[in-house]
Amino acid sequence: MEWNTTSTILSDLLNFENQRAWGGFVGRFLPIIVGHARNLGFQQADAEDIAQTALMRFASAFREGGYDKAKGTLRNWMFTITNRVMVDAFRSNARKKAVSTSGSEGDLAIIDVEDERVQKDFSDRWDREMLARCLEKAKMEFSWASFRAFILLALHERPAAGIATELGMTRRAVYLAKYRVSKRLGELRREFEELE
Repeated sequence: MEWNTTSTILSDLLNFENQRAWGGFVGRFLPIIVGHARNLGFQQADAEDIAQTALMRFASAFREGGYDKAKGTLRNWMFTITNRVMVDAFRSNARKKAVSTSGSEGDLAIIDVEDERVQKDFSDRWDREMLARCLEKAKMEFSWASFRAFILLALHERPAAGIATELGMTRRAVYLAKYRVSKRLGELRREFEELE
């Protein structure tokens, strides 16, 4: 697995010809946006279109210097762009449906982007994707026993004594593995989210 910081991916996007950068960018953020749109009721094909449009708008705005980290996090900027695209898609779909069923435009319902649940869904998806990628990277950096000890202790909340017996480690080694993997996950999270 190739690991790039978000800063590296975005700085590489400044080169319009860099297909690898675009692939890394899409790979990192597409699943978050598609899942978010699907959860708000869009069909798979529409969710994928929304994600592609949002990513293109994001990349274009970024290339033009539109992101200012002093004004907010990358996550919030991506959320704002994504929800603008979803509202546009929702309105467009509602117009098409209203025209096809009644011959004239009906009332347009829109996604309430101010609803805290909408932002929480996006944020939760962002966190899950970030954690999955960080765990995947950390798994390659630690021994099988250390990583397994971390998983069993931190994520499955199993007793350290049982883990130590199962893995042939001391309890101290189990706690040390949890500490080291947790520390590395924190570093990887910062690399995933922060822009330099």
